[in-house]
Amino acid sequence: MAKDAAVAMEEGVQTLSSKRLGMIEERLSGVEGTLEQLLADGQETKQEMKEKLSEIQIEIERGASQVRSMRRKLYSSQSNSKWLFIAVILVMVAWTVIMNWMKVETL
Repeated sequence: MAKDAAVAMEEGVQTLSSKRLGMIEERLSGVEGTLEQLLADGQETKQEMKEKLSEIQIEIERGASQVRSMRRKLYSSQSNSKWLFIAVILVMVAWTVIMNWMKVETL
């Protein structure tokens, strides 16, 4: 009878241990599933971040090209003003020289 009680107790411990092992395995499976889901979400987030960063880079490049274009226009308008000023001065100098030459010829 003592042996039967010991065997029954040992079987009870084994069933209890296998129940605990089953519960632990279920918990670990749940943790593993959650971890896999988090990793997948992290990779999706990483992809979304890369896409957003590439969109931002494209916008920055557009802005930089617009700034370059505006600078070119500004410099060209400034240089056009310089050439116009120089041309007016040269015409005035030429006019003065011609008028003085004509005045000297008439004397």
